[in-house]
Amino acid sequence: KFSPKYSPDGRKLAYVVDQDGSEAFDIWLMDLENQRAENLTPDTPFAFQPNLSWSPDGTRIACICDRKGTFCTYLLDLETRQLRLVLDTPNPDWDLCYSPDGNWLAVEAEGQAQDYQVHLISTPGGQVLRLDEDGKPLNARQVCWSPDSQHLALVSDLDGFANIAMYHLKEGKLTWLTRGEGDKSMPIWSADGRLLAYLH
Repeated sequence: KFSPKYSPDGRKLAYVVDQDGSEAFDIWLMDLENQRAENLTPDTPFAFQPNLSWSPDGTRIACICDRKGTFCTYLLDLETRQLRLVLDTPNPDWDLCYSPDGNWLAVEAEGQAQDYQVHLISTPGGQVLRLDEDGKPLNARQVCWSPDSQHLALVSDLDGFANIAMYHLKEGKLTWLTRGEGDKSMPIWSADGRLLAYLH
């Protein structure tokens, strides 16, 4: 069992299970009140990545699977158990996270060489926005939404080192928060959105 994620109301726990060591994960859901666990994706001939993200209203789980032959991003409806494709890029998707207001889904996908790209999906309308800088794909990972869903903190390379940047959603602009030697990683916001912690 891997990657446990509590539901927004704290009553359920989603996680992935590798039944036979093949890393062809299924998504399971445990009801913490009655301690019952259910396989949400039984008998699927494709594999899920061990990265999940709950929608803030608790009705969907964003997930990544190779249903089309490469790892793409889907939304799993918990009532109907249906998967809806929301991002299909030439390269495999790797990680994802919902914005706190539920209006956006940030997806990290493999890019060229060892680069990663971040795509923002408007969950109400399905519009896809790729994070660029000067018209070129931004090599970025470890995205983290601000509490008000207006900004994304991320890790990207600047002058040969991994530094922390902030993407302004409305303006579509990038601001570098750190510079200099030494890699920085794992940005995380304070609950009030005034501070940003990271590893250095």
